Amino acid sequence: MKRDTVKETGKVSRKIDPLTVEVEVKESSACAKCGICHFSKTGTLILDAKNEIGASVGDTVEVEVPEGSVVFSSLLIFIFPIIAFFIGYLIKGIVPGAVCLAVYLIFLYFYDKKAKTIPKITRIV
Repeated sequence: MKRDTVKETGKVSRKIDPLTVEVEVKESSACAKCGICHFSKTGTLILDAKNEIGASVGDTVEVEVPEGSVVFSSLLIFIFPIIAFFIGYLIKGIVPGAVCLAVYLIFLYFYDKKAKTIPKITRIV
């Protein structure tokens, strides 16, 4: 059984290495600022993607992101920091809450570096 995925269409803007490219995508409601994309200097939304099918710069491609990754990323970015703060707040107040939040954000920084979710190009449109 295939897992649910979020599909986006975009244009390959730059080759990072032989198997990874940057894809310019339009922001959609499915994105919900999950953190997988980043903005370029020109203000366009950029997504790093695995390029196992050999797409070239300028090609319009379909990019697939596992939906579970999007949901989990959203939880890590939006919900868990609030939970971390309130756990610390319930322990002793605002200062421990801020400390718990800071510890969580440090954890999130290192987790993001280690477990980066990289979407995959599924076809050239």
